[in-house]
Amino acid sequence: MSWTIKELELEDLTEELYESVPKELKNVSLEEMKSIMALRLAGHTTTIICIMDDKFIGMAGLTIDYKLDGTKIGFFEDLNVAPEYQNQGFGRIITNCLQYTAWDKGCDKILGYADRDSYASRIHPKLGASAIEGIWWQKENPRDGITREGYLKTEKAKQATFL
Repeated sequence: MSWTIKELELEDLTEELYESVPKELKNVSLEEMKSIMALRLAGHTTTIICIMDDKFIGMAGLTIDYKLDGTKIGFFEDLNVAPEYQNQGFGRIITNCLQYTAWDKGCDKILGYADRDSYASRIHPKLGASAIEGIWWQKENPRDGITREGYLKTEKAKQATFL
């Protein structure tokens, strides 16, 4: 069983992958999903997807915004892991990869929002993010020169192919 984590590209959105996305995460058709992803890719949004044997495991997005003072803020969004893969470390790996991407793209801070009872709300505190108002969270860029390997140091991450 091999799995891959990578930045999503439009050609990744195949019928086979779309059919493997859990129903609760699939509110649009494949064509609508491709249109949405094209808009995201044309803007300042990066989507990380985790796939195992051409099946959806999980994904999350990072949108970068620029403040007037030059600060770059990365907004985490839409962390979703298929129910059968939850509590196996995939959410942590996806989030770590997105966090690395934010630092690599020069973000000074990352912010996120998660519904109180969501899967994402359980992951972010485990990764050192501090809660604000209970559901918003933030993490400052440590600027310590950490590498992708430093963020992805779990045994599960060592099994992945990173593209």
